[in-house]
Amino acid sequence: MIESPDIISRLRKLVEDGGGFFSLFDRSLVSRSRMLELFDMLQESLPTELDLAAEVLSDKEKVLEKAVEEAGQVIDEAVARAEKLVDIDAITLEARKKADEIAQETDQYVMEHLTRFESELVKILNEVRAGIKSVGTVAGNDGISHSGELDNS
Repeated sequence: MIESPDIISRLRKLVEDGGGFFSLFDRSLVSRSRMLELFDMLQESLPTELDLAAEVLSDKEKVLEKAVEEAGQVIDEAVARAEKLVDIDAITLEARKKADEIAQETDQYVMEHLTRFESELVKILNEVRAGIKSVGTVAGNDGISHSGELDNS
């Protein structure tokens, strides 16, 4: 399946290349059927990409669950050691330290993945907006309302 950025690039090229004579007047003449075909492809690809984004978020939940489970195991091990050893305070401190380390590593891991995911979503959104704007320019408006939302009129 073709990804949204590729489809948007094709839409841009279709608009940029359309029209020889009309380009002198900052206008294009593009094939309506080709443009509609590219929009259909874009409409088909976006749900797939959104599903992928949901999968990444789901993976984040799994990582958090695993971290909580590992932290619970470390604490359980520390409690078991404490029952066998005289120095309960030292073992408890060690378990808390290890749990804190795991929690920090988990937070860092999740933050890196969420930041990367956010960056990809922003990139895709910017490409979609650029495509909408370029198509809107051909239609005689910028396709975006002053609030930044799509103008459905």
